[in-house]
Amino acid sequence: MNRQKAEPSMHPDDRQDQRRWTPPTPVADPVTHSPGRPLIGYIRVRPDTSETRFEVLRRAMAAFASREGFVISRILVDRTFEHTAAFTELLAALGDGEARHVLVPALHHFGHCDGVQLAMKELLESNGARVLLLFPSQAAGTAS
Repeated sequence: MNRQKAEPSMHPDDRQDQRRWTPPTPVADPVTHSPGRPLIGYIRVRPDTSETRFEVLRRAMAAFASREGFVISRILVDRTFEHTAAFTELLAALGDGEARHVLVPALHHFGHCDGVQLAMKELLESNGARVLLLFPSQAAGTAS
């Protein structure tokens, strides 16, 4: 008695989407420190920050990641200091194991005050992240 599993019926649109989707390229083994270690970027900027300034930060982060053997899975952006939806999403991504490294341009992207900056950095580290600073010597102050 040879039983074959019946294929679940699919809507024609679902089949079409399935054909277009390409699985992601496997990431290199992070233990070997070869290119491909996943990294999540985080930026917090004022709402009036120009797209040019934002693009400069993104390119600098991408160059750093490439030089250090990382692949940026995504860059999360908060555009105000009052709402931290992207930071919350970052914590969720760390909890899901998406990455173990977080790249931030400088500590002031976490907040205005030194205490807030350190608390947010420590919160990420307590969730298993290693926080990397693009500009570690940049003084604390307002975000770009």
